[in-house]
Amino acid sequence: MKFAHSLQLNAKPEWSQEYINYSYLKRIISHIEKLKFEVMRTNFASGNDEELQLISSDAVDASQAALTEANESFVSTLEKELDKVCSFYSKTERRLLNELENITMAIREFEGVEHATKPSRQPSSWPKSPLSSPTLSFKNRFDQENVENIWENLKDEHVLKEKESMRMRLSELFIELNDLKEYIDTNYSGFKKILKKFDKCTEGTLKRTFMPVVDAHFSFKDGSVVQDAMDNLVKIYSRVICHENVGDAWTELKQQLKEHVAFERSTVWKDMIELERKAKPAVVLPAFETLPANVSFWQRYKSLILLCIAIILLLILLRVEIFKDRAQRNCFALFIFVSFLWSAEVIPLFITSFFVPFLAIILNVLKNDKGETLSPLDASPIVFQSMFSQVIVLLLGGFSIAAALSKFNIAKSLAVSVLSKSGNKPSNVLLANMFVATFLSMWISNVAAPVLCFSIIQPILRTLPNNHPFSKCLIIGIAMASNVGGMASPISSPQNVFALERMSLAGSAPSWLEWFFVSIPICLICDLLIWSFLVFIFNPSKGLPEVTPIRKTDDPISKQQILITLSTILTILLWCLNPILKQYTGEMGTIAILPIIIFFGTGILHKDDFNSFPWTVVMLASGGLVLGKAVKSSGLLSTIAAAIQSQMEGLGLWMILLIFCTLILIVTSFVSHTVGAMVILPIVQEVGQSLPNPHPKLLVLGGAFMCSGAMGLPVSGFPNITAMALEDQTGKPFLNAKDFLKVGIPCSLIAFACIISLGYGLMLLIGF
Repeated sequence: MKFAHSLQLNAKPEWSQEYINYSYLKRIISHIEKLKFEVMRTNFASGNDEELQLISSDAVDASQAALTEANESFVSTLEKELDKVCSFYSKTERRLLNELENITMAIREFEGVEHATKPSRQPSSWPKSPLSSPTLSFKNRFDQENVENIWENLKDEHVLKEKESMRMRLSELFIELNDLKEYIDTNYSGFKKILKKFDKCTEGTLKRTFMPVVDAHFSFKDGSVVQDAMDNLVKIYSRVICHENVGDAWTELKQQLKEHVAFERSTVWKDMIELERKAKPAVVLPAFETLPANVSFWQRYKSLILLCIAIILLLILLRVEIFKDRAQRNCFALFIFVSFLWSAEVIPLFITSFFVPFLAIILNVLKNDKGETLSPLDASPIVFQSMFSQVIVLLLGGFSIAAALSKFNIAKSLAVSVLSKSGNKPSNVLLANMFVATFLSMWISNVAAPVLCFSIIQPILRTLPNNHPFSKCLIIGIAMASNVGGMASPISSPQNVFALERMSLAGSAPSWLEWFFVSIPICLICDLLIWSFLVFIFNPSKGLPEVTPIRKTDDPISKQQILITLSTILTILLWCLNPILKQYTGEMGTIAILPIIIFFGTGILHKDDFNSFPWTVVMLASGGLVLGKAVKSSGLLSTIAAAIQSQMEGLGLWMILLIFCTLILIVTSFVSHTVGAMVILPIVQEVGQSLPNPHPKLLVLGGAFMCSGAMGLPVSGFPNITAMALEDQTGKPFLNAKDFLKVGIPCSLIAFACIISLGYGLMLLIGF
């Protein structure tokens, strides 16, 4: 792996801006290479053409001057990067060593160790730091007589609590010290590699002269201050926790460090994409894979057989005259074909979406306003315009906000801040985690939120006994709350964005304030009822009177975090005020462009962040938009809606909502929530519009909520898939399918009851 990629993947997220800017330095070297080639080319031209010698002399001088300036710029930038790294190292080193001293003093005070005099803090007694920073030496810091039997005879419950608190503080400090050590190692390698690359490009010797400057700042010998601090911390940990066994202390701390790297080092989006790939491998036809010999015929050729069935079904439906109108018949065949592929997941969902525009054009399913079938030449522009609408821009705006909040740990800091105040009672910790998961789902989507929440609760899971009910309770609670959070805001799930598009076609989409007026009470009541059910089923307090609390971090707020927070608040405020500002801004998609411009324009997010967006979801949404356009333009939607309406004639609005929510609950428990919304919501909208007293917004919004509320199976939504992927320290999954069947189905019914009762009343109250 290239060093630039390795640096990007392994950098501590909170310190991402403090590492050597290796990519920028490489760009300068690339620029120098181009200038060097230009100088050589100019010299060659002037030397081989006497008539051009006088003319090209100025060009040679200009090229040479530009090359010299570029070389000086590289050295200047390198010096600035070195100063930046050294300054951050010194500041962080002082903070961590002070924290170690504070822990030392806390242990001594707790044990009642009295000291006649405090350690001297005069500068003259400070040892030299690798970065010439005033740091304290921790060699021989502990008096053997004072700590020899430090944790013997512990009987008091208060003492046990203090011991656990000290264990957590020591573990966290060990991880941070190791991060700092890796930080300096990584940057040291970065300077060596970039200098080697520069010398190779310029045929110079800058590495020979500049590396001694770097070496003067960095020291990696065993006697370095950070290494001394880590060694002393292990000794302290062994005395406090491991009964003087240094080997056990090293083993425990390294295990916690390993878990920290697994759950904390990557950004939320990288973890999300990795889990998504594990859950749904990007293989088109597994029949062509090299599989073990003992795999059954059905397992080997399942996808190929299902694809053949789908194609045969398409051909049959194109021939059978179910509808008199040819365009409607073709559109119905298209609808069933892609619905079958989506539901069975024969090929990746986003690849199925590409079938929609292709077949919609060649099957002549689109009509103009006069009811005339459009030719492929006339239909193509309409189809491709439908693939990129304000729905796609809303998705991209939401992805940008989510990426910024996660990359700079704003969402995580907010979550940890709330959870650190939840106390240590298991039921309270569960409720706090559920509320955090729902709240985060509002802003970073219910796809990324559970990944973040599951990484935050790792310190709690580590301290629980094996197979304790609270582990399952906490993980399922977060998954259920994340599903509920999929209803909370228009950008919290793809099905909500799609529902907005359907309601826009029905007249006008609800404002964000109207959405919140309905969704937030539903989410709160759902969370409380699900929490009560989980407490009743799992009884988490049994055998576990208290939970180790999550410790709040004291990291300073950066300028980037302030800008991201203000930009996000401004965007949400403008979304809420869109009905008032509509004459100036148009649709909400216009406002969604703001965070994209701000975050990428200021360098908060980069090209790699843009490439990391879940583009499969974007293409899935694009296919759904074209399908909606096709079924509406062909007249198929009106025909199906009229048939359904005739069956529902005489039924009240509430009963119609009940029937549709029941259908959606059943379907989306087995297929993707987004796919269920794309298939069913257009029909719901058309039925709502055809009622004697039209209520398309009420039915579509209720249906969209029910898509998120379907959470009965392990495959019902990404939060459930993520929860099923979690494993304990031994590699054993925390959950199994029975756990979800036992909890997920009742929770789905709770969400169903809230939507058709409280949700129905609130939507009527605001005139939907």
